[in-house]
Amino acid sequence: MVNHSDNVSGMKKMGQYIEKITLAKGLQYHLEDRVLTCHKKTIVFS
Repeated sequence: MVNHSDNVSGMKKMGQYIEKITLAKGLQYHLEDRVLTCHKKTIVFS
């Protein structure tokens, strides 16, 4: 969570961490065939 007391460096690290986790999850879901695209929409099965 970001608040007014965070500095630029801390927010940058937090953003990089979230990006890394999101990319890893997306790749995992794709490799497990849990992602389907249909008519410009993406469906992710959980």
